[in-house]
Amino acid sequence: MLILILLTAVYARDRCLDVSGGGWQLVRHVPKGWNWHPSSDQLAGVNVYGQDKRKAYNSKDAWSDEFALMDFNEFLFATGDCRKWLVMDRDQLATTNTGQKERNVIASSVNAEPHTTISWLRGRAPQDPWIALSDMAGNPLPYADIVYGANKFGAPLADDWAKNVNNHNGANVYIRINDSNPTPVAPRLELCENRGNLRECNEGPSILLGTRIGRVDGSGRTCKWSRKTGTCTGMKCQDITNTIANAWHRCHKVAKKQKIQNNVVVNDFDWGCFYNVDKMECLPELPTDVACHAYNIKKTAAKRKKQCKKIGTLVRGCKWDKRAEKCVEGA
Repeated sequence: MLILILLTAVYARDRCLDVSGGGWQLVRHVPKGWNWHPSSDQLAGVNVYGQDKRKAYNSKDAWSDEFALMDFNEFLFATGDCRKWLVMDRDQLATTNTGQKERNVIASSVNAEPHTTISWLRGRAPQDPWIALSDMAGNPLPYADIVYGANKFGAPLADDWAKNVNNHNGANVYIRINDSNPTPVAPRLELCENRGNLRECNEGPSILLGTRIGRVDGSGRTCKWSRKTGTCTGMKCQDITNTIANAWHRCHKVAKKQKIQNNVVVNDFDWGCFYNVDKMECLPELPTDVACHAYNIKKTAAKRKKQCKKIGTLVRGCKWDKRAEKCVEGA
């Protein structure tokens, strides 16, 4: 009997697949807890993470597909139990449509008819967009209505923002092609190497950061035109680990030079990529979950200090203990 109950819990059907006519494909998930999605791509679909091969709606691990590669014209944002959900056109959340303003909603769990709500999509905010069943306005904000947030926003400083993630078994993002929707389906994106000139190299969905725009290709890489070679090439954070010596030190520098932009913003500066010492990879998200003592992996005190201050202090508030010559948690 216990085994049957467990199997039922694991393989229970996702009720959100039938919402508003169905046809949905799950592309992003965050499990129950006090933090929103780890992604920081402002729903551009270029952040890829997670170990769950099943990519389940009720997985215990957060995961995201690279849906920048996929054809769709509608989003569905929902809590894990599907009690709260909202359907929105893809173009309502384009990075050319930034700001805290009213956006069109196709339907939601509180209003089956087309309507508008105020949502947030600020150009330099990696935790955006903030999407809710009611207007993201007023004081206090409608925390219990929020169906999408990002960049692990929430605990320990902003628990209220993530109450739906904790109280409703996580949250999910779905996409679909709705043929009756006049919103055009975005075409698949040509690889950087197949783009023959500067104009073609710069085409693609943009991730807006201030006045700079990164152009992403069909494999999630930022394209860059080389005047020297007359070719268009692409790179993403993980490529830096595989191709660049001393990746931990040069991760963000190479990202800046390559114009890799993932909305990884610290102190109002776009880093693009950050090195994760636990995973030993250059990644497109902040390593906020890496403990300060992890930066003590280097043999020499000088290198430990450099890692601690260059990365640990910046993203986690780590401190360098001069006497012990180690990186420790901040007060």
